[in-house]
Amino acid sequence: MTAAKKIFENLAFTHKVHEKQAELMSLGSQILRILILTRLLFSLWVQLVQLIPNFFLVSLTTLGIISTIVGIGLAFYQLNFNYDKLLDSHREAAKDILEVKNKMIVAMDNGMTKAELNAFVDELNPIYRRAPQTGWLANILASLGSPKKPKKKA
Repeated sequence: MTAAKKIFENLAFTHKVHEKQAELMSLGSQILRILILTRLLFSLWVQLVQLIPNFFLVSLTTLGIISTIVGIGLAFYQLNFNYDKLLDSHREAAKDILEVKNKMIVAMDNGMTKAELNAFVDELNPIYRRAPQTGWLANILASLGSPKKPKKKA
């Protein structure tokens, strides 16, 4: 049953990591929306500044260049990341892993056999293959909430 316990611990940790990654993706999506809104407000401000050029010491050309660079950067950022799709993928992976985890708890309580353990591994393999990658921050956040493993005495 040592193998079953190790698989279960990894399963529980992976579930927690995907939950944390989903939380981070949700936060990232909110930050991206704030950045886009900020960019739009900044562009509006630059246009207002152009109406009253005598009151500002900053070069309008410099403000225009900064606004353009920020806009292009945010556009590329948006093109490279689809937070909603990634968020759904992490939530789905966490849900699927939780289902297997709950079934494994019941099996462990009933004295899991080697065949049942192999069936759980076979069920987990496709889930792990289709699950999106997680970041280092999600791993750290998940490990903060995990119980510490006791150190072996020499």
